[in-house]
Amino acid sequence: MSLIQQIAYHKWATLKVVQHLEQLPSSLYHQAIISVFPSINHTCEHMIKADEVWLSRLQDKEARTFSNSTPKILRENYEVVLNDLVTFIENEKTENRVITYKSFDGKTFSNTVEEIIQHIVNHGTYHRGNISAMLRQLNNRSVPTDYLYFLRR
Repeated sequence: MSLIQQIAYHKWATLKVVQHLEQLPSSLYHQAIISVFPSINHTCEHMIKADEVWLSRLQDKEARTFSNSTPKILRENYEVVLNDLVTFIENEKTENRVITYKSFDGKTFSNTVEEIIQHIVNHGTYHRGNISAMLRQLNNRSVPTDYLYFLRR
């Protein structure tokens, strides 16, 4: 699967979940729950922050910060980040390109763009699964975001 295909899937699946959250009662977004994160909002905040941090590392820029107090605002902000990821992959020479960056604890690491994109996609899949489980615990349904559903759209 190409990098463009991976990021297109990540964008589709993430926005599908976020758009679904917009249709639910707003109280669910902030409702406390025992899970990986204490609420769906916290999970979404982590997801967009992680994608933005990885994008900033790929672009060698400072990460932007976003306020995502509602699913609508989250979707609007996520569209910016995901569109920027797509633009980066479409317009940059990425083949075998190595990115060197510092982790939050100051350690230096190097990975290829391909490895970072794979990480972004896997990370998103993991947390979209968290959100699905959280919604079920709150007696709501989620939406299917499996890769084959992306291919069938």
